[in-house]
Amino acid sequence: MYLYFIMNKLKEISILVIFGLILFSINSITKRKNSEKKEITISLPNTTIQYTRIESVNLLKKFIYNELFVIKEKQIIEKLKSITENQDSDDFSISDLNIDLAAPIELINLTFKNENYSVLRIKSVKKGIEGKLSLPYFENEKEKFFVIEGKKDNIRFIEKLFSSTFNYTVKSKSDISIFNFENQKLVHSNNITLQQKRIKIKIGNQQISQKKQLLLKEGGLHFSLPTKEGLQLDEQLQQIPILPRINFPFKEIRHISANYHGFKFTENDSIIGIPKIDLLITFNQKMAVDSLISDLMKQLNVNFSINKNTINLGKEQLHFLQINPTTIFLSTQTDIANTVVSTNSLKLSGDLTLLTKLENAGWKGMLIEVNPIFKSTKKLFQSTKKVEFKKTDAKTYEIIIPMKENKNVYHELLKLALSSTI
Repeated sequence: MYLYFIMNKLKEISILVIFGLILFSINSITKRKNSEKKEITISLPNTTIQYTRIESVNLLKKFIYNELFVIKEKQIIEKLKSITENQDSDDFSISDLNIDLAAPIELINLTFKNENYSVLRIKSVKKGIEGKLSLPYFENEKEKFFVIEGKKDNIRFIEKLFSSTFNYTVKSKSDISIFNFENQKLVHSNNITLQQKRIKIKIGNQQISQKKQLLLKEGGLHFSLPTKEGLQLDEQLQQIPILPRINFPFKEIRHISANYHGFKFTENDSIIGIPKIDLLITFNQKMAVDSLISDLMKQLNVNFSINKNTINLGKEQLHFLQINPTTIFLSTQTDIANTVVSTNSLKLSGDLTLLTKLENAGWKGMLIEVNPIFKSTKKLFQSTKKVEFKKTDAKTYEIIIPMKENKNVYHELLKLALSSTI
């Protein structure tokens, strides 16, 4: 028994030593990286619409240090170890890519003639790739470019898009930075910083209007969001086979204000369920809500009964109101639109656990509830306190997602990442 105890301790210590060496290496690399100047000039294709930069080494160091010296959960350490040990010698390894693992990961979204492309750019240590890779790529002397979205068979054309570029200077490094461009000019940016007890998101938007905007009074999980170009959902919805094809003026939407309270499964089979939500939608032109509802019912070939401003969906109801010529109210909760007027058209507040709240789940929700990713996401949200939101200046906002007292950001995110295997 004593020998068994000693062997298990040696095994645990060996794992810590291995991870410690990794941490030491990463720490040395990070010091080298951090010694470089904070301002970084990046080259982007002229048609770039979004650029995402992930400081992967800094994040990896935080996660490893946290698991080794803060949390020390044996199940997670054993799982990480088993993933490495169980890898087949013929399996494709990340080292086969011949990329610099200490370099940032860059995701570039660009558009050309109404076609969207997403390209992953990573610093290269050697030309070529060992083994087989189904993902198309191209490269130069310093970088490799992996095409993850777009017409992948036209690789040379995508490569040519990277020959016409503009420069943008990143003035401060966050763990994750997201920049949106329009005609090579910055429109807005999101900077995400992960800390042990909170997630901090800084939003800078050059195009948020300061004029008065009609919003819903905050409740549940609340968000209010301006949409200059409308919602680009048509193509995405068409790619979901089970959804019917509908014509809805998504691109005409200029602002959304919503209160979300969860999802409720119905007790009959007329509909599977309904989101418990209040929606205030503002369009860029006149929009009659009764005509919109009537048109949708015709497209879906359904004939739910309507009583004044209420659609009867079996035992559930959808209320609709015309607030003004360009603004409509939809709700499965109330027939009264509680609104306020504000110059802050962007807001986020409330309880994230409502995103995974299912009511009357029964057998209908069973498959969702047992899904590992859903379970881990639910646990992550249950580890958080209410979202904090504040305006720091005319064009800058800050979102703080604080963790509960005994919870840890890095650990909960790592469990989410491993949700399909633990």
